[in-house]
Amino acid sequence: MRLRGDYFRGRARPATPKKTGTSIDARCSRAFLTAQTVLAGFLSGAVLVLSVLLPFSAFAGTGQEQYETDLINATLHELGLEPEPRPEGKTIERIIVSRHPIIEQSDPWPGWLNVFHITTREHVVRRELLFAEGQRYREELVRESARNLRALPLVFSVVRIVAAKGSRPDAVIVVVITKDLWSLRLNSQFSIGGGTFDYLSLMPTEQNFLGLAQRLSLYTYIDRDTYSVGQIYTIPRLFGSRLAAQESLHLRINHHKQEPEGGFGSVALWYPLYSLRTPWGFSAGAKFDIGTVRTYAGGSLRKFCPEPAGDSSACMDWLWEKRAFSTWLEAVRSWGVTNKLNLLFGYRIKVLDYGLPDGAESLPPWLV
Repeated sequence: MRLRGDYFRGRARPATPKKTGTSIDARCSRAFLTAQTVLAGFLSGAVLVLSVLLPFSAFAGTGQEQYETDLINATLHELGLEPEPRPEGKTIERIIVSRHPIIEQSDPWPGWLNVFHITTREHVVRRELLFAEGQRYREELVRESARNLRALPLVFSVVRIVAAKGSRPDAVIVVVITKDLWSLRLNSQFSIGGGTFDYLSLMPTEQNFLGLAQRLSLYTYIDRDTYSVGQIYTIPRLFGSRLAAQESLHLRINHHKQEPEGGFGSVALWYPLYSLRTPWGFSAGAKFDIGTVRTYAGGSLRKFCPEPAGDSSACMDWLWEKRAFSTWLEAVRSWGVTNKLNLLFGYRIKVLDYGLPDGAESLPPWLV
């Protein structure tokens, strides 16, 4: 089930009074933002190189399928096992999890890069399996388990589940083979229009935090008047259950006055359809976004003037206070295995409250 709704990317902008000259605080703020942007550029370049090249380095000179075949053969040889050509219906005698780091001896990258990554923990792999020792081997459940492991975002570059001969003719050993993927990403976005800086967004993300397949993101957003800092944390298996959770909290700061002015965040809990036979799923959560909205025209605030045009001093800036709150609860009922029918139902409530910016007691007479 897909979790509805993204985080508020609200463009709430705190009010900023016009000043003449440049204060020491303003110069320090600009120097801080410049240094932050330059440092982010260097980090972005390094992370981009590793993010793009490392996933493909293992397959240099060979295809993905051949690489995985070689990895399976090497793993079975190391474990002293032989492939089982007909495992269906046999008893699962043992489950072996073989975890491989990002860089191995056969890869062209230096092995010391593994120091910056924690290999996915064994219990994280095992909890995605839909079968257990002592049960009958069913190819359907093996394939679904592999899909669950591949569904973990940017965690594994290789996921293969193979059957090996057991100690008895009616037994089978299941070997789960995983190879980690470089999981540190730097998501960035910026906008410059007409030679004027609009915004810069940076969100470095560790997709496999501490090898737990949990996602930690640090969020930074800079525009002409404010910058926002915060974090987003996602847990795909809350306390080892099938429940997933996510929370985010962000603070907006006016970088002219160096004062906090608003913020936004969210919390969500959901139960996904993790297998073809899962009948129910749900999603619930809440969001908030508090701040000041600004509209620009070129390099300055847009003006709203009376019609017909008169005294320009009667114009007012296009900015207003905004408070937004929303909550939702949705459930899904799923039928069928080969042919699926999903019924989604629930509710969503959204409350928007707008007001005058700080310092404005009432609207101008011509606007009332």
